[in-house]
Amino acid sequence: MHPTARFPTSPLHPASTPASGHRADPVVGMMRRRNDPDPAIEWQSLVNKLPGMVFRLHCTPLGRWTVPMASNEIARVCGIGLKALREDARDLMTRIHPDDLEAIRVAHLHPPPANTVRRVVRIRRPGGPWMSFETSASPEREHDGGWYWNGLLVPCPESATASTPSEAIASADAAVVAHPSISPPVDRWRRATALAEMGVVEINAEEGWLELDSVACLHHGLDVTRSRWSADTWLERICAEDRDAARALISAPSLAEDRIRIPLRIEPTASRTLEFLLERVDGGDRLVGTCIDVTRRKAIETLQQDKLDAEKASRSKSEFMSRVSHELRTPLNGILGFAQLMALDREHPLSVAQAQRLDVLRQSGTKLLSLIDQLLEVSRIEQGKMRLRNRPIDVRLLVERCAVEVMPLAQERGIEILVEIPADSRAVRADPDALEQVVTNLLSNAIKYNRPKGRIRVRFENGEQGVLTVDDTGIGMSQDQIDRLFEPFNRLGAERSDTQGSGLGLVITRKLVKAMGGKIEVLSRPGRGTRFAVSLPLSKTRAAVLPAPAEDPRPPEFPALDTKSAEQVVLYVEDDEVNTILMEQIFSSQPNWRLVTASTGPEGLEMVRHNDLSLVLLDLNLPGLSGFEVLEKIRASESTRHLRCIALSADALPQQIRHALSQGFDDYWTKPIDVSSVIAKLHEELRPVSESG
Repeated sequence: MHPTARFPTSPLHPASTPASGHRADPVVGMMRRRNDPDPAIEWQSLVNKLPGMVFRLHCTPLGRWTVPMASNEIARVCGIGLKALREDARDLMTRIHPDDLEAIRVAHLHPPPANTVRRVVRIRRPGGPWMSFETSASPEREHDGGWYWNGLLVPCPESATASTPSEAIASADAAVVAHPSISPPVDRWRRATALAEMGVVEINAEEGWLELDSVACLHHGLDVTRSRWSADTWLERICAEDRDAARALISAPSLAEDRIRIPLRIEPTASRTLEFLLERVDGGDRLVGTCIDVTRRKAIETLQQDKLDAEKASRSKSEFMSRVSHELRTPLNGILGFAQLMALDREHPLSVAQAQRLDVLRQSGTKLLSLIDQLLEVSRIEQGKMRLRNRPIDVRLLVERCAVEVMPLAQERGIEILVEIPADSRAVRADPDALEQVVTNLLSNAIKYNRPKGRIRVRFENGEQGVLTVDDTGIGMSQDQIDRLFEPFNRLGAERSDTQGSGLGLVITRKLVKAMGGKIEVLSRPGRGTRFAVSLPLSKTRAAVLPAPAEDPRPPEFPALDTKSAEQVVLYVEDDEVNTILMEQIFSSQPNWRLVTASTGPEGLEMVRHNDLSLVLLDLNLPGLSGFEVLEKIRASESTRHLRCIALSADALPQQIRHALSQGFDDYWTKPIDVSSVIAKLHEELRPVSESG
């Protein structure tokens, strides 16, 4: 076996003295003090006399390569002088075959466990043929993070004729005969399989035994000092659920194919999975192949599949919720819409008893609509589709605003609300709308489940996080009730009382708090009251001033009639007959408005072409053509592209609204409609038309 050249750690050439950044070699210093000949010349003479071509590569911690020491023959082979190599080895890299250079880089980044690298390397002078060399090199690490590679090059037989990787490998095989010290191909194969953690397996079906190399034994949890195992011993290592498949492998003649790939789980815990790739040889009596540990790959594949399944389930749930919302909102549009028309009808006023019954109907419909909206909100939060924009929030101002909002409900029950938050409290990072909803929900619950003339105290403390607490003097809860508090629709027995609720408010509250990076905790005692504590991240900057809430002006009992403008023609494309009748009733209250209707997309386009329209109202889920397709055709025509088109749909999901507006709709109104609000909006839409006319 050729020796691997090793040298003192320090380069010996004068160009690599301490002046050039290397530490001094004490041996060199001693030799010079004795007035001996230049040691660098002595070492150069020595390496030139060694068999083969000796070299020493050096890589600094910054990645700069040099050749401090090399045989003269190496300079001749690559066509670069030794002095130039000592200063910079970049030119040497251009003389090495790109494939081999990449392998050298890999070996440098991941030094082998055996501490020696052996491979065929192709080198040539500029314009010359490739010459192949069997290379042996070992790494040596410096204390400062640099590396030395000490090695030896031996020419392969007929190396000048090798011009491809396959030819170079063939030359290397021939070199094994000429140089027995070079590892034979079988040894290289064993090293390669061991490095890849690939076990070699042989199954003898006729004699009932298996031959496993050391890697395969490790994979099976067997003694690596043995190689031959009985079939029964091997089967015991296979998971019981996979044992029939493993037994079929031993019965090789029964295999339908000459090559088989099969995963098998290994006992005792079945936590490891081996993949066998086997081929039938010798007429089917033996199977030879490999086994590799694919446990991690299988785990990744399982996670990926679970992710795909979860995404599919999420999409299905979203589509289901959207469909349910649409199907429930559509009939509610008729129920609530006609209830409003009846309540606002001045020409045919209702009796007191009828008005009370109608009010019950309207309140029930509104409650059902609120429940639908809450279900959609839970679904949006769970799927991460709610867009939260966290920013610094002044907790005191936000809580005071929420307290004002719920004050009428508190006054009805004689409940006092105390907001005890210092003005200099630090801001929290949260979404203002989401936090306002959280606080409102907690205050509403504290009012509903409090005792008459009770008290609510709201406080805030700064710590690692900001903690907002809402205490009430209400009926309290047992530990069992607290454990079930955040279950959807579980009102913990309150459904048997006159306290209104859906069982979703706290579900939404906790999900919103979690989405803002916080947590919510509950402390309660039966008969003593309840405390909700909301922890949120503190802000490093001051809170911006919250915008004042928009005023909600009460509309008149019935919007004023439009008696001055010219006739305005509006097209309503809607396939639901009840919704169409409702809109016709609304338009009949305005003398200068005329409504034309269509029940399909193609019919709607025909009405657009034959009427001088001021506005188009489009349902989105239409037969024939969807509302989006109708809009596209209206915008495509030169004569109609100016028309304002408004989507009027029962699909109230925010992403659907954003999508519709991005496709060119001028506005988006959701069902169920508020009659007074719709009339007011129509006045705004039609006013510019009448003014321009």
